[in-house]
Formats: sequence, C-alpha cells, structure tokens
Amino acid sequence: MPKRVIQFLSRIIFVSVPGFVLALVFMEVALRVFGYTPYYLNAKAFEPSHAADMVYELRPGFEGLYAGQLVSVNKLGFRSTETAEDIARSAVRIVVIGDSVAFGQGVRDGEALPDQLAARLRKRLPGPIAVVNLGVPMYDTCHEYAMFRERAVPLNPQVALLIYLDNDTDPLPLHIKDGAIVTPDTRTGLVGEFMATLRKSSAAYNFVWTYWQVAKVHRVTIDQYREMIAAKFNENNPGWRRSRGCLNDMVGLAKMRSIRLIVIPFPELGAIHQEPYPFRSYVKTVCDAARAQGAECVDVVPTLKDANIRLRVNRIDLHPSAEVYARTADFLEKMLP
Repeated sequence: MPKRVIQFLSRIIFVSVPGFVLALVFMEVALRVFGYTPYYLNAKAFEPSHAADMVYELRPGFEGLYAGQLVSVNKLGFRSTETAEDIARSAVRIVVIGDSVAFGQGVRDGEALPDQLAARLRKRLPGPIAVVNLGVPMYDTCHEYAMFRERAVPLNPQVALLIYLDNDTDPLPLHIKDGAIVTPDTRTGLVGEFMATLRKSSAAYNFVWTYWQVAKVHRVTIDQYREMIAAKFNENNPGWRRSRGCLNDMVGLAKMRSIRLIVIPFPELGAIHQEPYPFRSYVKTVCDAARAQGAECVDVVPTLKDANIRLRVNRIDLHPSAEVYARTADFLEKMLP
C-alpha cells in the first residue's frame, strides 16, 4: 500500500476515533441528564417453576426495571400488593390471568388492568376486595391454564378473568437453559453476557440498540396481518388446537371449582378505530370456543374503538397504555363480581 494512502488513513482514524468516542460520551451524559430510562426485558424477573407445564414464573420479591418501568413482585410471586392474608379475608376475590397484557408490561405499578379494576370495585362495593394479578409475560394459554390450576385455584376466587391474545397460538419465546431463564433480550456466552450488561448499564448503547430493534421490525399491512390471524386460528394450525385444548381444560376446572370464568380476547389496538374492525373473526373464534365449553366471553372492541385515548405505551413498547386499561376496567367493573 502506498505510503501516502497509509498516512491519509492514519489521519482519518486519528481524527474520527476520538471524535466518535467524544460523541458517545456526550450522548451518554445527555441521556442520563434528561432522565432516559433503559429499555430491556430483565430475565432476573423470572425463575424456573416447580410446575413443569408452567416452565417459569415471576421471581418472588423481584424489584427492578422491566420493559422501561420499575416493577415490584410480591412474596407470592405476583405483580400485586395483596398478601396471602389480604386475599384470604377479602369478601370479593378475583384473579386476572394472562401474559404481558394482564401483567401490565410498560405501565407503572398500580396502572395495570387488575389494579385499576380493584380501585373501581372498592369504590362501589363494601368490604375488602382482592383483584390478584397473575399475568406473566410471554405466557400462552397452556401456561395460563397451569397458572390457574397451581396458583389461582388455591386462592379460592369467585371470578377469574382470562386475557387472551392472538399470540397464544405462537411458540413460547422464553426458555430455560442451564437452569437460567433466557429471554429474547438475552444471548448466551461471554460476548452475549457482555452485550447484555452493556445494554443495562449504558444509556447510549441501550438507546441505539432499542431503536435499532424498532427499525429492523418487518412492517405488515392490516390486510397482511388479517391473513396471518386467519391462519393462526385455522383448524389446521396445531398452535390453535393446543391453545383451545388448554382453554377447555381451564373451563372444566373452573366449573368443577364453581369459579366464574370470563374470557377476554384482547384486540389488536393498531386497527381498533377501523370500521368494521378487521380482526373481528379472531374475537369471534375465541369467544365461540369459550362459550361452547360454558365459559363467558366478552368483546371489549366496542369499549375501546370510540375512545379518544392513547392506545400504546409508546412507539417502542406497543403494549396497551394505562388509559386502555382504565377504559377496560370501567367496562368490566359494571359486570363484576
């Protein structure tokens, strides 16, 4: 390589590398000054479950960041403030089962659907009331049935709300490796551990990484997603057959224990204002399956479609906002206990 070329490249490196480092330092300081909260899914929020078909559950006593919010898990392993004594002496006992939507991913403690529903019921009904949040991120219907059997039934609830999502038919994205919980946010090996630590400790790296995840997501149209939903809830899809089988088991156990089970197929919010709602068939299919076994099923689309509220947590986290949970709690409160 000619000497002049080497000298030219050396100058570029000499100028650009320090400049790049300074830019990163400036970005790190600026993000921290303006209160940037790192976004990541914290595997420490979970632990392997003693029940094989639950696979994993929330770690009792966990307190820390999860999906950009400070999250507290009580000693029972629920995202709820109630103690075992509180639940036992409550005149009204309701459990909410589901995945990250029931859990309240992206909203603060006290803003999830179970908390907002409890606050409304306490204004109307006398005596102590417990609405227990048994939601666990990334659960599917079969994990939710196991949660109902292992954790909900011993609480002796009068009512159970199952928050059903269209991804209940999908394969589980979280698994256990070498006794540790591995989420989509984690990678194994030394490099993976280093990058995960950097993502949690550096605001600048977390910011770039988070927005890169958003940028690389493959966007689909409403029509494309409608076709995907139709394929998910087709009789030929083993994921739907498995989900429906576990739903049937949950309904059967609820009947045996005299628990009022209400299934809520939670809608895709991105198209909630469209008329007609493009994913109506998904809601109908789930409700038909639930009602065929003797459970109740409610459609919250009419409650949300005309609401002039923020629907998502933010452009990074597309989970329902606290306002969506408030609107849903207003609707459910009228039909409970």
